[in-house]
Amino acid sequence: MSTIDLNLDPTKKVNITFTKGYTFDVYLRLTQKDTDPKVPYDLSGYSFELKCKYSSYDETAAWEFTGNEITANSNGEIIIRKTATDTNLINPATYVYELRATSLSGDSTRIMAGKMIVKDAVND
Repeated sequence: MSTIDLNLDPTKKVNITFTKGYTFDVYLRLTQKDTDPKVPYDLSGYSFELKCKYSSYDETAAWEFTGNEITANSNGEIIIRKTATDTNLINPATYVYELRATSLSGDSTRIMAGKMIVKDAVND
């Protein structure tokens, strides 16, 4: 499982590469900026969406992470997961993505964005 430590900086671009047909696991830990020691964000009650598009100009997602594929907790931890069976259905390409968190009051915040690069599995 990959771990990415992020201070909540929505301008930070994080590129992610994975191989089609393999389990996708990304573990994020969000901490408040400018605190020492680092204080995690309490993500209880937030909902998340991660949409992947061919271009930032596209209105609809080519694919996305939904439901239980994104979980979070009060320690600032977000786990993003897609099974090998599900990633096998994704076309190899370079996508753009955005991960957003929505609070119970409806405020939406961009957590991170960048390129999602899906590679084809090498067959012998």
